[in-house]
Amino acid sequence: MLQRPTVSSVIMGARDEKQLRENLASADWKLTADLVARLDAASESTPPYPYWHHRQFIERMAGRGTLQIHRHQSRRVRAHGEIPDQEAL
Repeated sequence: MLQRPTVSSVIMGARDEKQLRENLASADWKLTADLVARLDAASESTPPYPYWHHRQFIERMAGRGTLQIHRHQSRRVRAHGEIPDQEAL
């Protein structure tokens, strides 16, 4: 989890000392990009409406090269994690 840019800390719990030691040892693990991609795919879920609809629209328009974002819209939508900066497109 700590490899992700948006994660700054991890909270662990344990029912006994053995599990605590195992959990603490796992903090040193480094997952490969392939393993992270497989875990992401396995845990992917459909976001609630309207976010799934926005994502489909953005992907469709970005794929066509026709998506244009106005400056005031990009700030508002970026706050919800939906659209990257126009420069990134």
